[in-house]
Amino acid sequence: MQQDNFLHNTVETLFSLDEPWRTRFLILTATSAAPEQWPEQWDERIPSQEEIIDRLQKDISLALRINLMLQMWIKNSGDAE
Repeated sequence: MQQDNFLHNTVETLFSLDEPWRTRFLILTATSAAPEQWPEQWDERIPSQEEIIDRLQKDISLALRINLMLQMWIKNSGDAE
């Protein structure tokens, strides 16, 4: 349950970023999560919240790294809440 809340909060934060940072973080997340399993055309299509949640559930260490990067980004840029 706590892990689900953590993942949903992380994904909500990702999707709440202003552009171009939202797309950059989403592409980073999608391509960092088992790149061989992700389509090569991510630069043409942004992954959905469900796709990001699914991938982060499968790789909690990636979820922790993305969350840490997001928190540092928000702290230093003032983007999102």
